[in-house]
This record gives sequence, structure tokens and C-alpha cells, in this order.
Amino acid sequence: MGKTFNLDEEVIIGMPNSKSPKGKKQQNKAKSNANKKASTNKNANANKKTSENEKSNVNKKESANKKKAATGKNTNKKPSNNIGQNRKQKVTSQIKENVKTNKKEVTPEQQRKRKIIYKILKIVIIILILLVAILLTMFSPLFNIKEIKVSGNSKISAETIISLSKIQVGQNIYKVNDGKVEQALKENAYIEKVKIERALPSIIELKVEERVATFMLEYGNSYVYLNNQGYMLEISDQKLEVPIIQGAQVLDEDIKEGNRLPKEDLQKMELVLKIVEATKQAGILNLLTKIDISDETNYKAMFETERKVAHLGDCANLVNKMKFVQEIIEDQKNIPGEIFVNINLNERDPYFRSQV
Repeated sequence: MGKTFNLDEEVIIGMPNSKSPKGKKQQNKAKSNANKKASTNKNANANKKTSENEKSNVNKKESANKKKAATGKNTNKKPSNNIGQNRKQKVTSQIKENVKTNKKEVTPEQQRKRKIIYKILKIVIIILILLVAILLTMFSPLFNIKEIKVSGNSKISAETIISLSKIQVGQNIYKVNDGKVEQALKENAYIEKVKIERALPSIIELKVEERVATFMLEYGNSYVYLNNQGYMLEISDQKLEVPIIQGAQVLDEDIKEGNRLPKEDLQKMELVLKIVEATKQAGILNLLTKIDISDETNYKAMFETERKVAHLGDCANLVNKMKFVQEIIEDQKNIPGEIFVNINLNERDPYFRSQV
């Protein structure tokens, strides 16, 4: 076998001998250096591990946060709802508190005003409801006119009145204009008043008041019928059994159905009516045929069937005068002549002058 080498015993160039004191120092230095390097390496490795662990922890946290952000939308709703509910509760509580404070601050005068406003609003609402109901009925076929009735007429026929009214069967009963109907009917001189009534749902009634011919004017060979208010009702060839007024100042061109006597004649009509009333009380109205109003100081009443004329003067004390006229007519029956009562009956008695 070959000879083994003992490195401790051998001397290697460039390497110190471990047995020598210098060599031992050098070896100790080398070992310490090696230990230092090893410790630094251990510390570096430890630091690397800790940094890597920190990085991994940070990455884990970020990934966890991302997952929470991705999947935690629904979970975030509950807290938001809770926050909204809390806010609502706060707002409602504040409103309640404000209402309470406002209630406390309301004065009796303000309460009274509020009650008045509420009443007005109720009335307005009721009116609006009624208006809507009326408008709805105006367009409903249920309220179409099926029958037109006429009452109060004697001189004018119902057919004429319906024709003048221009109301038609089938027309909505609420669309009839009362004012226009009244105006149209009053174009006939005989119609003095008109009243329109509705019997819902489909009947309309025209109630009229007619003027009555109580006097006449002579107009050529014809007669103009007058009522007590001096309205000219009709021009006719037929003579009525009513007194004729003579001496009226109305002009021929103003004589027309529906017209009225002029002011001067209307003033005298008041005395004419008094003459008629006095003859009625005396029981001789049926004998009165004409009244002459041409002389304001001496009105005349004519009884043509008895062939007598009574001079009445200014129509003062007419009732007493007409009683004397009635007595003279009976005493002087069938004797034509004139009766004079246009005197002062306190000083002189009425008298009769026969016609020669």
C-alpha cells in the first residue's frame, strides 16, 4: 500500500500549517469568516422568506378583497337598506316633531280660517260634480224630447205655438234655450208670458198667458184689436163685441200687430179703463159700444143700441155719474138723445136732451 498523507503533517505551499500557531490563527480566522458568511446567508434567507411570506399574505388579502368585491354586492345591500331605513326613520321622526310643533303653534283664528277653506273646497267640489253630471246628461239620448205639451192657450193653436218655439222632437231637453223660446213666442202679439217646464226625462211643456182683446180701433174697413195695455194684437175685418175707441192719436203707419199705442193714447187708456169699470158696476157694460177720447175735458160713452151718448166730462166722480146714466137710459128707453153728467152734481142734477 502506498503511503497515506496526513494533511496536518504535510506542508503545502501557500497553506499554513494547522499545528503551527500562525496556522491555527489563520484557521480560526477562516472559520470565523465562514461562520459570519453562514449567519449572513441564514439572515438573508430568513429575510427572503419573511418578505415572500408578506408578499403572499398581501396577495391573499388582495385576492380575498377582490372576491368580496365580486361576490359581496348582495351582502352590501343589507347594510345600505339599513342605512336608508334609519334615514327614513329619522326624517319621519323629524316630520312628526315638526307637525307636533306646528299643531301647538296653530291659533284659534288659523283654525277658523282652515275650517272656512275646507267648507269652500267642499262646495267647489260639489259644484264641479254637479256640472259634470249635467254635461253628461246633456249628451245622453235618454233626455231627448219625445213630447211637447202646450197649456194656457185659447186664441192661438198649440200647433202654432210649437212652430213658433222652434222646439223639435228628438232634441235634447237640456239644449232648449228658454230665453230664445220665450223671445220667439212673444213675436206673436197675443202671447204675453211664457213659462217652460221640463218633465224629465223627455217631456217639455209650454205654459203661455195670452193677451185678450178688450177694445178696438177703426182702421179703414177693418179693426185693430187692443188689449188693456194698448198692445195691437191683430188687424181683422171681423168686428168683436168690445167697445171701439175713437179719437186715438196713433198714426196709420204705426198700426202694426205687436206695436203699442203712443204715450198720449196710453195715458188716456187709464181713464178708458175707469169708464169701463164704472159702467160694469152700473150694470150697463153690455150696452157700451164706443168711447170717444178726442177731448180730454169731455170723454163720451156711446150706447148705440139705445141711441144715446153720455157726456162724462173729465171723468171725475165716475161711479156716481154712471149711475145717473143708467137711470136715464131706463127712463128714456127707445128715445135717442144725449145724457149730460159732465156737470157739478152738487149744484145741478144730470139731464137728458132728446134728439130732434
